[in-house]
Amino acid sequence: MKENIENYLKKHFLQIIGLMILMSFKVLLSLGMPVVLQKFIDFMPQKIVKILLELIVIYFVGYIIQKMLSVLIKYISGEMGWSFFNQVRIWIIKKFIKYDHVFFTEYSVGELIEYTERDISILYSFCTSKLIDMILNLVLILGILAIFFDKNIYYIGVYKRNDER
Repeated sequence: MKENIENYLKKHFLQIIGLMILMSFKVLLSLGMPVVLQKFIDFMPQKIVKILLELIVIYFVGYIIQKMLSVLIKYISGEMGWSFFNQVRIWIIKKFIKYDHVFFTEYSVGELIEYTERDISILYSFCTSKLIDMILNLVLILGILAIFFDKNIYYIGVYKRNDER
């Protein structure tokens, strides 16, 4: 199985890198959207219509790009997962073929196929959606904490910005 995973990673290396880049862009957009809203709220009292319209357009374009990235990430992870778990199915079937006749008298072929497909479907679902979402949310939380730390370290007086000296 270890050789199968290594071969799969080598075969799909560019897709994995592309998926990581797309996920990075999605997280950066998720972190940048509140900044655009902050600027919009900051310019609201000044009633500079041109800047407000530009911020609205930037926000909606960012939102559309973020949703397109979500769809693309789901598609690529689904394709990669489908390819990988087809290899797992082949590996499991090769293992079943090596078992002796006594094993097949204890379990019917239909039961083995049902158990295998159910377990692989659960793994596929976890790896293509929940694992990707968990990674994205973890990186997003770390980014939010970094932004809060950056914003608040100046307010508590530990460090002064260059423009405040």
